[in-house]
Amino acid sequence: MHRRGFLSAATGAALARIVNGAQESRRLKLFLNCDMDGSPGIFTREQAWYWENGARPEVGREACELFTADINAASEAALAAGAAELIVCDTHHGGGNFIQEKLLRDPRITYLYRSVGMEDGKRRWMPGLNETVAGLLLPGHHAKASTEGAFLPHTWNFEWLDFTINGQSVGEIGIEACFAGHWDIPLIHVQGDEAACAETRRQFPTAVTTAVKRGTTDSCTGLTPEAAKRETARGIKQAIESLRAGNASLQAVATDDRDVADENDGCGGEGGATPRCIETGRSHGGGSRRPAMRCREVAVGYRPRYATGSPCSFACPFSGSISSIPRPRLVPC
Repeated sequence: MHRRGFLSAATGAALARIVNGAQESRRLKLFLNCDMDGSPGIFTREQAWYWENGARPEVGREACELFTADINAASEAALAAGAAELIVCDTHHGGGNFIQEKLLRDPRITYLYRSVGMEDGKRRWMPGLNETVAGLLLPGHHAKASTEGAFLPHTWNFEWLDFTINGQSVGEIGIEACFAGHWDIPLIHVQGDEAACAETRRQFPTAVTTAVKRGTTDSCTGLTPEAAKRETARGIKQAIESLRAGNASLQAVATDDRDVADENDGCGGEGGATPRCIETGRSHGGGSRRPAMRCREVAVGYRPRYATGSPCSFACPFSGSISSIPRPRLVPC
């Protein structure tokens, strides 16, 4: 090839790569649903649940500052790894924990200061979580109710002993991942204590986890905030690289012996094997799109002091008009 023609072809190929990379970056929109119990530097119940009676105001303020700084670092890491747009939602105790004047200001970030907000004239949970989002990240999350060796393990509140979807015991990580699965959005990264990360790896094996502390029920120890930020940034970078490579999965595997999926649930593996799962999604290899959410039934088991008798079961609250519910609504037993 003539030198000029070769250079022209090489330049064209380089430009094509740049254009394709820019187009890919524009498409990469991520949702960060931010809890505080698993955030680095939050080592006591008084810090995490600073609204409780007897908690010192200065302790709560310091905790919110740590939380805000950690979320800023996570946002910076996601943008540096190639995300083009972020929705950053404060979900701890319904929101209100970000110190707004200290948040990272970037036009690519949309902040939700409450976990329930308006979308298209309707109140809903996690507004903006829809088919335009490529991946879900869960900073600062904790293990499900009754988990041993976990810091403040619970599932939405301390009244619930267990929460199941299609017979599969899940915590807030599983509930939020299942909700995102309705729009084929995979869970790609979780940051929290060791127990929360272990729970994630069992149920969502392709998600990247970053453990920043280990704990007991009301207290824990862990990395310094700066060390945790570095580890979290590495995890987020790996998660985004995995997402772009097509390795993120919408499938959640069961962790007990109960069969929570039918043979026709679309969870079939190689050789006709049928892994038990909560939800499935479209193939990342170009397969046809099918609903990721296959939630049929949820159940709540209450702690003895709050209810008697068997756990109650009811139709899956995720189904139907999802945009019209502020968050999965649960009827009393």
